[in-house]
Amino acid sequence: MKINRALAGKVCLGLVFLTITLCKFSVPVAAARADALARTANINLEQPTRAARDALTAEQGVLPNPTPQGPLNLAAAENGGRVISVTDELVKYPASNLIDGDKLDYGEWWTDEPPQFPQVVVFGLANDQVWTIDRVVLNAWTSEWRYSWIKEFEIYVSESSAELDAMEQVGAFTLEHLGVDQLFSFDPVRARYVALVVRSSYGGEEGVTLNEFEVYAAPQDATVTVNPNNLVAAANGGRIVDFSSEDPNGEWSPENLIDSDAEGPGWSSEENPDAPQFIVFALRGSQPHTVNRVVLNPYSENYEDDWIQDFELRGALDATNPEEMKTLGRFRLAQIAQDQEFTFAPAPLRYLALLPLSNYGGTAYALNEFQVFAAPANAAPPGQAQAAPLPTPGANGGADDNPTWPPEVHGIPAKFDTHVLTNNAATNNIAVDVAATDLLPYVYHLYGNYFDDLVTTTLTNRNMFPVQVRVEAALENYTDTDVQTITLAPGAEMTVTASPPLLPGVLERLREAKPATLHVQIDFLQAGERRLIYEGTAEVTVWAHGDVGLGLPGYHNSFIFTAAMSMPNDPALDTLLREAADYAPGGIIRWGYGDETDSNGMVYHKLKAVYDAIAARGVIYVATGIPFVPQEKEQAGFYLQRLKLPYEVLETRSGLCVELSLLFASAYEKMLLDPVLIRIPGHVYLAVPIAEGSSTYYVLEPTVVGRMSFDEALQVGSREFDEALPELSKDRLDRYFWLNIQDVRQEGITPIPWR
Repeated sequence: MKINRALAGKVCLGLVFLTITLCKFSVPVAAARADALARTANINLEQPTRAARDALTAEQGVLPNPTPQGPLNLAAAENGGRVISVTDELVKYPASNLIDGDKLDYGEWWTDEPPQFPQVVVFGLANDQVWTIDRVVLNAWTSEWRYSWIKEFEIYVSESSAELDAMEQVGAFTLEHLGVDQLFSFDPVRARYVALVVRSSYGGEEGVTLNEFEVYAAPQDATVTVNPNNLVAAANGGRIVDFSSEDPNGEWSPENLIDSDAEGPGWSSEENPDAPQFIVFALRGSQPHTVNRVVLNPYSENYEDDWIQDFELRGALDATNPEEMKTLGRFRLAQIAQDQEFTFAPAPLRYLALLPLSNYGGTAYALNEFQVFAAPANAAPPGQAQAAPLPTPGANGGADDNPTWPPEVHGIPAKFDTHVLTNNAATNNIAVDVAATDLLPYVYHLYGNYFDDLVTTTLTNRNMFPVQVRVEAALENYTDTDVQTITLAPGAEMTVTASPPLLPGVLERLREAKPATLHVQIDFLQAGERRLIYEGTAEVTVWAHGDVGLGLPGYHNSFIFTAAMSMPNDPALDTLLREAADYAPGGIIRWGYGDETDSNGMVYHKLKAVYDAIAARGVIYVATGIPFVPQEKEQAGFYLQRLKLPYEVLETRSGLCVELSLLFASAYEKMLLDPVLIRIPGHVYLAVPIAEGSSTYYVLEPTVVGRMSFDEALQVGSREFDEALPELSKDRLDRYFWLNIQDVRQEGITPIPWR
């Protein structure tokens, strides 16, 4: 793949310019946030209203590349599409490239120079059949000659003729100057033939070019199924009696909550409401119903932060004012786009009120569907209300996908489990308090800084003279013994903390969570003799070495600690980098950066050499790894995902997105480059700046290793970054996150020590 290393133009996104080269993106980077220790792309755009966000999404027309599991591309050659005619094409760059499914360089369509307009390409749709279509997708990507990309174009269709004069125009559009898939919609229309008519380019003199052209069928009308037992469904006679507010654009009315259509819009409150929010429902009919169950579905695309989190239910026989209703219970709705059931003590009701109490960090409250059901004959008695178990969510809000990220944790003020060995024990007038916590290996080296120490001992001298005390602590079979000697003045109190180092080889052995015995001994030293003050043990949990905290109590965003899993100190990387040298120009890999634009491709070739070496090992993306965490820990905000260390990814030749990202980051960090982890909902990928301190990056999608070339991985990464940039720019620090590993290194979050 030929590399255009010259900066090739600027695209204005709001108030910021995004400089684009070959899979390099210039991101204005803000200073580190003290509460998250990370850099995020900062575009300084204010949060738009819901209506403005809808309009922006519709106008921008940029979408991720359709997946193989997505809608059928009716123009694709592999699906039976074909090019019927074209006004101009080069032999090396024919119009058939537009439907080959290949979005790499030198796979595009070109006309001769100078450019002539209009240019027309007529396509026959799949299997020479008539289809009802409503959208096309265009991608202009080439690494060079960006000003030859098409700009203004029109779409024509016909059921019977491939001649433009006999076709009907369905839309005129403008392709944004971005090398990503861009969606353009029109009213559903039946077509056997589709014509692309190019009216202008961005001013280049080298001809006109386009990389890919796709056509998609209109979705069939969804059939709404109404549950006959849903007591508030509008189709069953339920209705909305009262509500606090709704979004002013009219699309998000409370009536949507009872329309039995979970695919359509739901209800949203107004933005930043001042008063408490509520919706009051009337159950069907005029007679009371004994109710004990509700089902909520929070789904709304693009507004996950507005989804209701905590809510209260109230009910009454006659009152429609929530303040006059009886409380039925408080519940928590998971951030999962599916039906979620909640039960409470059976109660006779005619009216039921929903009161949102919190959301997931957005500016409004949003919910898609609300259902109410009568209690069965064997309903749970009062005092046994419970929420149904919920599955672990993944990407796309719980759609069928890899279960990667659990619900977010928002600053729960708690710590790891505390095990009290003794409280206010006293011997020789020396009072002792001892407490311990569990051992989480991937951040254990950060105990005493970001986390409590493994053991905390508080000593109080109640004697009238100073005393010398020896404190000894060890986790049997797992750590060295920590020994500290202190002198306590009369009446003084002192706290001694200890996190003894792991024994050699322990880290590798910790493949599963195990119970372990913590031993603490405290002696009073006098005249060269040791008198036992206290000796005790406690059982603590030692988690597996790959158990990573996606939710750690006390931290708004624990993803920053994932940087500890980037391990340039892993000995397996020495062998990997030796193999990578065989793929580097001249068989040599030099550490660090070159000039400020990577003009000689030094960084590019190093990144590629590592990618090719990992691919040669047979490493591919495989989804695994959810450890068991007791329910009480999850309720306290403690969530884990089991990840492989870099050497384990190489040994097993497989990894999750985050595992593969950490393997690449480890290798690149060892080469004195500055990798960045990019987290989006359900996924992690990475970027590396082209030069030290640069805001222009190579963006790499790691999960295609072994299946795509390095250049393809860069292009996939660049498209993902284009899509995520608006969210990263909001500096929200929760679901979208830009983690500069060197930043957190400076804050003391170092790699897991290798012993």
